[in-house]
Amino acid sequence: MKDFYFSSEGDQKKFLIENKWLICSLIVEGVKKSLEEELDSILIFRLINTIDDVVLTTELRKEDWVVSLKKCLEYYESVEEYEMCDKIINLLKSIKNGTS
Repeated sequence: MKDFYFSSEGDQKKFLIENKWLICSLIVEGVKKSLEEELDSILIFRLINTIDDVVLTTELRKEDWVVSLKKCLEYYESVEEYEMCDKIINLLKSIKNGTS
């Protein structure tokens, strides 16, 4: 799990919009780890606002893996990041086949 720290209110939203590649890569690695370790869910990242002492935790449950990976696949296709596309396709196959 990765922590991201912010010191103003609008920074979290801006961060999520501007860092799709990073967020998707954390999702892909989280699903891969969950699959290998036979976990039902995994914490992906936390957004920590140091001004308001607010922590948003992003957890990905097993039933959401496929949808999340497909969204990431769409993103990586749009930026022509085909190596990541291959990783995602292989993960989707592993999930479908019940293997790690």
